[in-house]
Amino acid sequence: MIKPTKDIPEKSEIEIVATKKTQSLSKKSTITYHVCKDDDDTLYLRLWVNSSNGFFSNELIPMSKIEEILKHQSNSFTSYVFKDLFNGKSVNSHGFISVCLIAEGILAFEEGKKRKLVYTGKGLTLGKTKSRKTVKKAAAKPARKPSK
Repeated sequence: MIKPTKDIPEKSEIEIVATKKTQSLSKKSTITYHVCKDDDDTLYLRLWVNSSNGFFSNELIPMSKIEEILKHQSNSFTSYVFKDLFNGKSVNSHGFISVCLIAEGILAFEEGKKRKLVYTGKGLTLGKTKSRKTVKKAAAKPARKPSK
């Protein structure tokens, strides 16, 4: 269940503006994520599905928190800088959010490095994406592909 936090107003509804997919850092799975916004047009990212078995947190992460972390990175860094964004204990969440940010053009790999990231200076934009559906914060869905 997605619980209200101090970052998400209690009465706000979250719109899923886009559902996107990207490969994990290991290239062994596909990560599905949501770009969302609330009533005040605050943007969020949320990890939604992993095509493999890796667990992760599906919390709504405000882009303002991500941008705050990024503006303090003067050199290259690893996905570990995003670890404190998540309340969950999964070791995959910070890596998975990094690949979403790479897919959005906000991060890039440092030239010649496989795990080192650099901030491109770009932010998350909605472009001309049309809202797909509105969900209440209490909406829940499995955070990973069901086992067979």
